[in-house]
Amino acid sequence: LAYNSTESESTGKSPFFLNYRFKPEAYRPLRQGEDIEKAIIKAEDIIELHDELRRQLKFIRQRIIKYADKNRIKGPTL
Repeated sequence: LAYNSTESESTGKSPFFLNYRFKPEAYRPLRQGEDIEKAIIKAEDIIELHDELRRQLKFIRQRIIKYADKNRIKGPTL
């Protein structure tokens, strides 16, 4: 629970939150019967969140490559 609830530096969110869209609680009473519509909407929200994070991380990765490659020297020719 400790790792899953710790915010990541790259995303600013915890792995648990990214998968379930809420902060974890250590002890929680069991719920009685979930509504299927709510589950479908929640799953769609999670998919959208993952897509947005994927786009953000791709952008950051491209930005890092762009600026890091400027300072790299070419290796020796073999």
